[in-house]
Amino acid sequence: MKSLTLLLIIGSLFTAISACRKDKTEEPNEEFECDYGESFSKVYDFSKKQDGLIPMSFYNYWVYADTIWSTDGTLLSTTIDTVKITYLRKTEGDLWWSIEGRFPARNIHLNDNKVYSLQSGITGCKYQSLLYYEATADTTFDSEGQGDVLIPRKVYKSGSVINTPAGDFEDCTVYAYGYDFASADYVFLKPGIGIVKFSYGDYNGGYSERTLIEYHIE
Repeated sequence: MKSLTLLLIIGSLFTAISACRKDKTEEPNEEFECDYGESFSKVYDFSKKQDGLIPMSFYNYWVYADTIWSTDGTLLSTTIDTVKITYLRKTEGDLWWSIEGRFPARNIHLNDNKVYSLQSGITGCKYQSLLYYEATADTTFDSEGQGDVLIPRKVYKSGSVINTPAGDFEDCTVYAYGYDFASADYVFLKPGIGIVKFSYGDYNGGYSERTLIEYHIE
């Protein structure tokens, strides 16, 4: 009798556990809406171009000098890098320009005087993330998405002229990145031209700067 009672108790527990597992399995997961699917088609119209914060064309290019100094101000190295467009893709009606060279994003999309980067989440969904926009008179605080990481930043108008070998640029938008803005990394963007300078406050204990030395805009 005791054995039968024990078997009935075990059977009841097994049934309850199975029911719980079934309910958990059948509970619908919240769906994450993707901006884009997998169908990106290449565009072979080489006359295609877009105006905006960073003008896009197959014939545009930007040449930068990457310079690194040590903590005592000693020049360690200078290298030259050219940023240009390699190809153009289209999906869901949006154009995506693919970038070659050292640039904050490999693929960018222009819309409403803003620049977006193409990101992939942990689910594999592809979506657009706001990369750059023109600053207003007021300083704004937001964050830039890099994959599944959000980097805090401050966005404001430069109060001074940004001097580079490619020219002197006024009214640049400044993006300051970091959790401590006293030692932030900076990006200086001239609307209609592109990024004219990068400044990295702490580069392996030293200092690094990426400066525009030549550019061509169609």
